[in-house]
Amino acid sequence: MLKERLKPYFEELVKSYVFNELSVDFLNKIGASDILLGVPMPIKESMLTNSKGVSLTVLDIARAAAVVLGCDPDFPYAETYKLFLQRIFKEKTEEVLVSEGYERFSSASAGVSAETAESAGCTVDGKGSEQRKNELLEAACFFRAAIIINAVSLNGLYGYALCCRELYLDADEETYIGKFKAESIETLETLTIKHPDFAFAYYYLGYAYLNMGLYTKAYLVWKDFLQKIDGSSSKDELNDEINEIKGRMASLAAPMEIEAGVAAVTSGRYHEGIEILSEYTQSEFSAWWPMHYYIGVAYESIGKAEEAIAAFKKALEFSPSNIEVMDELVAVYCALGDKENELKYARKIEVVRKNYEQEVSL
Repeated sequence: MLKERLKPYFEELVKSYVFNELSVDFLNKIGASDILLGVPMPIKESMLTNSKGVSLTVLDIARAAAVVLGCDPDFPYAETYKLFLQRIFKEKTEEVLVSEGYERFSSASAGVSAETAESAGCTVDGKGSEQRKNELLEAACFFRAAIIINAVSLNGLYGYALCCRELYLDADEETYIGKFKAESIETLETLTIKHPDFAFAYYYLGYAYLNMGLYTKAYLVWKDFLQKIDGSSSKDELNDEINEIKGRMASLAAPMEIEAGVAAVTSGRYHEGIEILSEYTQSEFSAWWPMHYYIGVAYESIGKAEEAIAAFKKALEFSPSNIEVMDELVAVYCALGDKENELKYARKIEVVRKNYEQEVSL
């Protein structure tokens, strides 16, 4: 379930600990000498004496072990830490880890969307972005640890998906966003499989698909959300969410048609694609450059070069530095034997690429 894609981000939390073996006396005191003797345990300086003057406790060590376990399931002592947690918390291990995760998620709730905070039972307060990020990462580690204890933990999976969602919504670095978004979406999809009656997995999955331009998938999972809520005892308490999603679904009629037109073009049904997409070139969606691009591809594929050129140029009006569109223009002009325009767009592509390389190198 847990993918390696996020390991580098969680490993930063592991670096905040030092690892020391605990004394025999302390291990005997907490009843763990048989599993922890000679095992380095994660410790922070702040754990040694807290604000009340109380020294290191078994709960401090258990929390630290849970964070490291969640950070890196392949950590050399991960299995031992798992046994230790189960020794301390017994049948409540999953429940305790989830509780620790939600406590940190709640603390990090500043700036989360209202629906995220409400569905997680949190209130919105005011925290700095770096503190919020660290709290969300730590919360995610507790949820990951709960999933390691129980791979189908409903609350563990849900909490983890929400943490990843908030982390990518807060971020501005493309790779970071992509990895946390993928993790959040895959976890929500797992929830719909392992816990098909859990409505809010469909709720958030719909927004994720909408954000990706997958309008039909968003519509379908939101339809599932409404069906799950309809049979829920909490239906009357969720009128705002129900009305919100109904409104979202109603607004998807045209985007779904456009998506169907794009699908027609990509599957080789060019005339059908042109017929569907052309209906929206003068609509509120006219500034969506991919629509004009796919109309151009369809015309190019059926041998209508002039119509293809017009569509590609329209796409460039809304996305002037789009290399993919200019590549198509180069190909069309080449097929027409129009060397002047072929070279014109080939040079533009070179300029865009050079500018991009310079920006990356800064």
